[in-house]
Amino acid sequence: MGVSWRMTRWTARRAAGWTAAGLLVALLVTLVAPWSAMAQPQATESPEDAWEIVLAGVVVARIRFGLGGLTPLERQHLVYQRLREAIESYDESLSPDLVHVTESGGQVFVNLGSYVILTADEAHARYHQSIPRGLAEVWAANLRRAVERYVHINFGE
Repeated sequence: MGVSWRMTRWTARRAAGWTAAGLLVALLVTLVAPWSAMAQPQATESPEDAWEIVLAGVVVARIRFGLGGLTPLERQHLVYQRLREAIESYDESLSPDLVHVTESGGQVFVNLGSYVILTADEAHARYHQSIPRGLAEVWAANLRRAVERYVHINFGE
């Protein structure tokens, strides 16, 4: 009363057919998946991924979107570079009163004295359900607090 493991011709054809179908599906997925991904707009970062701008322990802004060909991380590095240049330039004359918002060419900027520190763009404003000017005012208020704390820590004022 043994079980026969002998394959019939019909079973062999059926197994070969399923194997061929499986290989065909795998080939199609391999070839079509990259094309469908290319058709979708690619986001380099999720808006939930944010690169923080922190000065003297105060979060000034969170960069979630690229701008002008820069990734969010590259924007963060640029902001830190600009902050460093401004702080070194003003040294002990650094003051929260130097922080202000400007507009030029349809863009809104957060400045520290004569240095442009941040650009408040449409993508970030939309994410925060605001407009660029409103977002720039929030970032400027954060930067004022950060500069005030920085001055207190470094110059004892």
